[in-house]
Amino acid sequence: MEGSAFSQWRMDLLNQVRGNSILEVGVGTGLNLQYYQKAGFVDKEIICIDISHGMLQFAERRMKDTHINIKLHLMDLQNMDFPDSYFDTVIGTCVLCSVSDHLKGLREISRVLRPEGRLLLIEHVLSYRPILSSMMKRTGPIIARLTGENIHRETVKDIRAAGFKVLEEKDLYLDIVKMINAVPDIRGD
Repeated sequence: MEGSAFSQWRMDLLNQVRGNSILEVGVGTGLNLQYYQKAGFVDKEIICIDISHGMLQFAERRMKDTHINIKLHLMDLQNMDFPDSYFDTVIGTCVLCSVSDHLKGLREISRVLRPEGRLLLIEHVLSYRPILSSMMKRTGPIIARLTGENIHRETVKDIRAAGFKVLEEKDLYLDIVKMINAVPDIRGD
């Protein structure tokens, strides 16, 4: 899922970053790294994690093409080795679908995110359109077994269940690819 539309979505996501301490979860092959430079993140602390050593090797090669201070860590989103309330912004692009216990991962993000911090995501989610939703629910478990991607998750609902308040939920492609801007819900709304 790459192309000019996705490039613009990435830039739109990064334009919402607040603060100087940024965590990217599920950095994968590092497709976002070039956008940090385009967004002018020269003075920000950027830490990127992934559970796959192979993916991090690709990201490391991409990182060499940037002039940004980026640190890559082999780490599981579900059990991060960072102090509580450390990051100003946590970013993820199409990552929660491949996390085995995404609710645990979201709670872990909440733990490492400052109370005034931002969670910024681009995610593909379960459609609310009846025909498309039904098809995604039927094929979702098969796709998950074959690829590890869960296309049938109600991610926005799960973000709220993990203790976040969703400030914006923007449909990017139909209602199955969304940009999500959330903050820790310290009041429990």
